[in-house]
Amino acid sequence: MPDNPIALEGMNAFYLNSESALDLSAPQAMALQAWLHAGGNLIVAIESPGDINGAPWLNALMPCDVSGGGSLTTSGVIQQWLRNGAPDDRSKPDWRKPSGNAEDVYAKLKPDPDFEAKEFPIANVTPRDGSVELKIDGRPLIVTAARGRGLITALAFSPEREPFRGWKNRRWFWAHMMRLSPDMFRTDAQTGFAGHAIDGVFGGMVDSKQVRKLPVHWLLLLLVVYLLVIGPFDQWWLKKINHQMLTWITFPCYVVLFSVLIYWIGFMLRAGETEWNELHVVDVHPRGDGAELRGRTYASIYSPSNKRYGLAGVQPISTLRGEYSGAHMGASDTSRATVTHKGDGYDAEVYVPVWTSQLYVNDWWQSGDLPIKASLKREGSRLTGSVSNLLGRDLSNAHIVYGSKVHPLDSLNAGEVRQVSLNVRAGQDLHNFVQSHAGRFVNVINQRRQAFGSSSRVRISNIPASVMAASFIEQLRRRNPNSQNNYNNTFVAPGGFEISEAVDRGQAVILAWDAGGSLTGRINQFSPRRSSANTMLRLSVPTVSEN
Repeated sequence: MPDNPIALEGMNAFYLNSESALDLSAPQAMALQAWLHAGGNLIVAIESPGDINGAPWLNALMPCDVSGGGSLTTSGVIQQWLRNGAPDDRSKPDWRKPSGNAEDVYAKLKPDPDFEAKEFPIANVTPRDGSVELKIDGRPLIVTAARGRGLITALAFSPEREPFRGWKNRRWFWAHMMRLSPDMFRTDAQTGFAGHAIDGVFGGMVDSKQVRKLPVHWLLLLLVVYLLVIGPFDQWWLKKINHQMLTWITFPCYVVLFSVLIYWIGFMLRAGETEWNELHVVDVHPRGDGAELRGRTYASIYSPSNKRYGLAGVQPISTLRGEYSGAHMGASDTSRATVTHKGDGYDAEVYVPVWTSQLYVNDWWQSGDLPIKASLKREGSRLTGSVSNLLGRDLSNAHIVYGSKVHPLDSLNAGEVRQVSLNVRAGQDLHNFVQSHAGRFVNVINQRRQAFGSSSRVRISNIPASVMAASFIEQLRRRNPNSQNNYNNTFVAPGGFEISEAVDRGQAVILAWDAGGSLTGRINQFSPRRSSANTMLRLSVPTVSEN
């Protein structure tokens, strides 16, 4: 069990038996809690009430209070829940709805009479802030609650004991608990492309503008001139002066001349100064009076010469990787770096070729003060509450994403407490917002790989809006049921980066742009002639509904 929350981000769900929770060390428990608040799905099975009370950290996380126990039979209720939803609520969540005319594989499951007739022990649970997903004879069996951007689910029974251990539909129970869509089990489903890597989009945002490309038509013109000079021109000139044997001298001179010319053109196009640009995407997870900050730093180094540069992890938990190019490029990492991990940090030396920009990603986690906070509630058709800027500087381009709408807040002054009252049906459609700002992402990714061509379309001008669009990039695929086979509509993002699921759970997401600001120390261990730093803050806020 890792004690680093970043190491857990490759998982969608984590099953924890309450008995095993007692064996976790404090760092392991903290890592698990941090992963949960960052968007994880934690499933806790109650082996005995004493386990929960014996692990204070787990007891504080639970969506319910746990006391003594008893026993009961399922009487087909669990099977019915697995097939059609809870007995008293037949409405299915969005993830249970198959696309198009596809069948719901859960609804076709056959009953298991032996399982339904046997008694099994359960713990008595009383919901705190959680909602009861399944109950039998008025006794809660499954209770869920949001924790930050994540979800915790308490099972009042142990699925490792009989009769669950021998249940024929046990595999489908776990598929349901992990919220696997029926579309994943379709036999007629076609394998879709993995899509573009979101790293390339951020590379287009932070790459140095000193990088310029030689237009292809100028390159072809230079090649034609070169061929004319070493061929017809050289023959005509030497024949005119009647010294054809001098071609052994003139030809190397032409090669040297054009080599110098090409180098001079490249130097004039690129050259420049050492440049370091970093863009932080920081998820804010409130914990008491402070916050856990999960950051991703997209850093670009431009080098005017072949050179190595030193980097270091300055956060308590940090790691470095190169740019992910996507599965269509062989999932290759073209960076050249030597990284030495030491505890939860690292020292690194990266190589940057002359006149190029190299992208590196620093994944980090640290505790700190709350930069922003919010309290929101739903009152009929309005979302009301307050948003506070706790930083000592202004935040620009602030937005609230709630439901399927994007609501602008404009700028939040330093120390300002902004009262908000929004019509949840107003605002810009989230899908349209993403589509309008992500329309150039594919061109940006493709052109960054080209050594020649025009530079006019490589840039991303509205970086704050583009970071917002990248945060909800899943919206491109959702509106088009056939987009899994549409290469241009699919993007690959690291675990926890895409935050559409927080909105799906009824939370409001606040995004605010900290222009020129950073919440952490700089990882570059060199002094660039040019540099820039910007931060996008992302805060998920549970909303309380009032009728």
